[in-house]
Amino acid sequence: MSLYRVLLSPIGYRWDHLLANGSNKRLCGLTSLRTLSKKIFDDSDPKTVEIKKELTDLKDKELYNEYSQPEKGWVYDKKPIKYMCKEGKAYLWCSCGRSHRQPFCDGTHKNKHLKITLRPIRWDCLETKEYWFCNCKQTAHRPFCDGTHKSDGIQSGQSTIRDANSPPFINDTINVVK
Repeated sequence: MSLYRVLLSPIGYRWDHLLANGSNKRLCGLTSLRTLSKKIFDDSDPKTVEIKKELTDLKDKELYNEYSQPEKGWVYDKKPIKYMCKEGKAYLWCSCGRSHRQPFCDGTHKNKHLKITLRPIRWDCLETKEYWFCNCKQTAHRPFCDGTHKSDGIQSGQSTIRDANSPPFINDTINVVK
């Protein structure tokens, strides 16, 4: 039997631990995500270099200070979502992971009882086409997916969308005595 818990570091990063047989196994952390984001792109491929430039050189980063938020949100899903965006329209990407209208913000972060400090990321679409939005909320290139969801820490950790790798809910671990 295992017990699942979530810990927050002093600066608000989420650390997931799975306690099994009395030992802690680190599933998700800063070092693994930072290391992974450096290895995502293969700079030998010209198309990859072009995509990397698109992801990192967003004009919106200069206009909106939400891009500089150091915290990462809760993992909503372990895979990105493709969405058709229209030119000239502004989109608010949910960075906290609590929105019920993922990948976009529905204002859940405004609930004072949840004490969410993250704010949505505004992105202005310059070209009508399909874009891959990050749903794990751990991307280094907000709001777009950069492949961080492929890390072992995210794939073996908990997400809002339950899958076969998700730890059991508390109710699943309680045996009812009759």
